Amino acid sequence: MKNRAFTLIELLVVVLIIGILAAIAVPQYQKAVMKADLHKGIPLVASIYQAQQAYALAHGDYSKTFEELDLSLPLNNSCIHYAHSQYDGYSCDFGKFGIYDDFSNVQFINANGQIAYVHFLKDYVSAKDIHYEQGKRYCFARPTNDTANSVCQSLGGEQIGSSGTGGWNYYLIK
Repeated sequence: MKNRAFTLIELLVVVLIIGILAAIAVPQYQKAVMKADLHKGIPLVASIYQAQQAYALAHGDYSKTFEELDLSLPLNNSCIHYAHSQYDGYSCDFGKFGIYDDFSNVQFINANGQIAYVHFLKDYVSAKDIHYEQGKRYCFARPTNDTANSVCQSLGGEQIGSSGTGGWNYYLIK
């Protein structure tokens, strides 16, 4: 009778093929998840930005709190409000978003803190001498996270600076 088992070589080839497929699929999956997370924040930031523009037209300056804006926020039971004289925001299970007067922007940071979407209300020059322009949109990605940087580039982002390993890479979205 002929033995009907797989040889060790056949099993190793199958494991090798599965490993190669996983090495290709896992980074693409992570990129898709991060992009989906970011796309939760992009319309939110756009809505906050538009509400800020309407408020500025009516009052001559931007609001420092959400309460003053004509805006409905997608809050759920996981959302925690945080406020300070320089910012007003919410931390939710899908990420953090807020109005930051000290940086003159509205922004969203995904839940794992690896990527951010920012829309500037006023011109702002950072401590690293990077000039952010009013009305422009930016994507920030952690320098150590290749997937986050790839997502910023896929949004049409052009890198304009970096604050180093523990900080952010900055991309202007065109």
